[in-house]
Amino acid sequence: MNDDVDCTAVPPMDKREVRPYRWKKKKPKRRSARRASVDVNSPPAQPLDPVESSQVRLKPGKGSAGHGGSAGEHYWRIYVRDTRVGYVYINLLNEDLFGKHASIQIDINKRHRAR
Repeated sequence: MNDDVDCTAVPPMDKREVRPYRWKKKKPKRRSARRASVDVNSPPAQPLDPVESSQVRLKPGKGSAGHGGSAGEHYWRIYVRDTRVGYVYINLLNEDLFGKHASIQIDINKRHRAR
Protein backbone atom coordinates (compact mmCIF):
# COMPACT_ATOMS: atom_id res chain seq x y z
CA MET A 1 0.00 0.00 0.00
CA ASN A 2 1.22 3.42 -0.93
CA ASP A 3 1.34 5.80 2.03
CA ASP A 4 1.93 8.86 -0.22
CA VAL A 5 -1.75 9.22 -1.23
CA ASP A 6 -4.04 11.22 1.00
CA CYS A 7 -7.59 9.84 0.55
CA THR A 8 -9.17 12.39 2.83
CA ALA A 9 -8.47 15.21 0.35
CA VAL A 10 -10.92 13.79 -2.24
CA PRO A 11 -14.43 15.30 -1.81
CA PRO A 12 -17.31 12.82 -1.50
CA MET A 13 -19.10 12.18 -4.79
CA ASP A 14 -22.79 12.77 -5.26
CA LYS A 15 -24.69 9.50 -5.75
CA ARG A 16 -26.52 10.91 -8.80
CA GLU A 17 -23.21 11.32 -10.62
CA VAL A 18 -22.16 7.73 -9.93
CA ARG A 19 -25.43 6.03 -10.83
CA PRO A 20 -25.10 4.04 -14.07
CA TYR A 21 -27.32 4.82 -17.07
CA ARG A 22 -29.28 1.59 -16.79
CA TRP A 23 -30.75 2.72 -13.49
CA LYS A 24 -32.72 5.50 -15.11
CA LYS A 25 -36.38 5.35 -14.41
CA LYS A 26 -38.22 3.56 -17.21
CA LYS A 27 -41.31 5.08 -18.78
CA PRO A 28 -44.45 3.17 -17.84
CA LYS A 29 -46.00 1.12 -20.63
CA ARG A 30 -49.29 2.33 -22.02
CA ARG A 31 -52.17 0.22 -20.85
CA SER A 32 -55.19 -0.42 -22.95
CA ALA A 33 -58.53 0.64 -21.54
CA ARG A 34 -59.72 -1.84 -18.98
CA ARG A 35 -63.06 -3.42 -19.57
CA ALA A 36 -65.61 -3.49 -16.83
CA SER A 37 -65.55 -6.88 -15.22
CA VAL A 38 -68.76 -8.84 -15.04
CA ASP A 39 -69.73 -10.15 -11.66
CA VAL A 40 -70.59 -13.82 -12.17
CA ASN A 41 -72.49 -13.91 -8.88
CA SER A 42 -74.89 -11.11 -9.83
CA PRO A 43 -78.33 -12.07 -11.10
CA PRO A 44 -78.85 -11.82 -14.86
CA ALA A 45 -80.44 -8.69 -16.26
CA GLN A 46 -84.21 -8.76 -16.50
CA PRO A 47 -85.41 -9.55 -20.02
CA LEU A 48 -86.78 -6.60 -21.92
CA ASP A 49 -90.31 -6.43 -23.26
CA PRO A 50 -90.96 -7.42 -26.87
CA VAL A 51 -90.84 -4.60 -29.42
CA GLU A 52 -93.45 -3.70 -32.00
CA SER A 53 -92.11 -3.23 -35.52
CA SER A 54 -93.56 0.28 -35.54
CA GLN A 55 -91.14 1.23 -32.70
CA VAL A 56 -88.03 0.29 -34.73
CA ARG A 57 -86.44 2.83 -37.03
CA LEU A 58 -83.26 3.04 -39.09
CA LYS A 59 -81.28 6.27 -39.15
CA PRO A 60 -78.73 6.68 -41.97
CA GLY A 61 -75.17 7.11 -40.76
CA LYS A 62 -71.66 7.54 -42.04
CA GLY A 63 -69.97 4.14 -42.29
CA SER A 64 -66.25 3.51 -42.22
CA ALA A 65 -63.99 1.64 -44.62
CA GLY A 66 -65.24 -1.93 -44.78
CA HIS A 67 -68.41 -1.05 -42.87
CA GLY A 68 -70.66 0.62 -45.41
CA GLY A 69 -68.58 3.75 -45.93
CA SER A 70 -67.35 3.32 -49.51
CA ALA A 71 -69.11 4.32 -52.71
CA GLY A 72 -72.27 2.29 -53.28
CA GLU A 73 -72.30 0.98 -49.70
CA HIS A 74 -74.74 1.94 -46.94
CA TYR A 75 -74.79 2.19 -43.13
CA TRP A 76 -77.73 2.66 -40.72
CA ARG A 77 -78.11 2.84 -36.95
CA ILE A 78 -80.97 0.84 -35.44
CA TYR A 79 -83.15 2.57 -32.83
CA VAL A 80 -86.01 1.27 -30.69
CA ARG A 81 -87.91 4.33 -29.55
CA ASP A 82 -85.00 6.64 -28.60
CA THR A 83 -82.46 3.94 -27.68
CA ARG A 84 -79.73 2.92 -30.09
CA VAL A 85 -79.73 -0.86 -30.19
CA GLY A 86 -77.42 -1.75 -33.09
CA TYR A 87 -76.38 -1.10 -36.68
CA VAL A 88 -76.75 -2.46 -40.21
CA TYR A 89 -74.40 -2.05 -43.16
CA ILE A 90 -74.26 -3.26 -46.74
CA ASN A 91 -70.89 -3.78 -48.44
CA LEU A 92 -70.13 -4.49 -52.07
CA LEU A 93 -67.71 -7.38 -52.48
CA ASN A 94 -65.91 -8.73 -55.52
CA GLU A 95 -64.83 -12.32 -54.97
CA ASP A 96 -63.52 -14.93 -57.40
CA LEU A 97 -66.16 -17.52 -56.57
CA PHE A 98 -69.26 -15.29 -56.41
CA GLY A 99 -68.17 -12.27 -58.46
CA LYS A 100 -69.47 -8.82 -57.52
CA HIS A 101 -72.25 -9.03 -54.91
CA ALA A 102 -73.70 -7.29 -51.85
CA SER A 103 -73.19 -8.42 -48.26
CA ILE A 104 -75.39 -7.30 -45.38
CA GLN A 105 -74.30 -7.31 -41.73
CA ILE A 106 -76.76 -6.75 -38.88
CA ASP A 107 -75.47 -6.30 -35.35
CA ILE A 108 -77.84 -5.98 -32.40
CA ASN A 109 -76.46 -5.11 -28.97
CA LYS A 110 -76.47 -8.18 -26.72
CA ARG A 111 -78.98 -6.74 -24.24
CA HIS A 112 -81.56 -6.08 -26.97
CA ARG A 113 -81.45 -9.41 -28.78
CA ALA A 114 -84.46 -11.78 -28.89
CA ARG A 115 -86.99 -9.00 -28.47
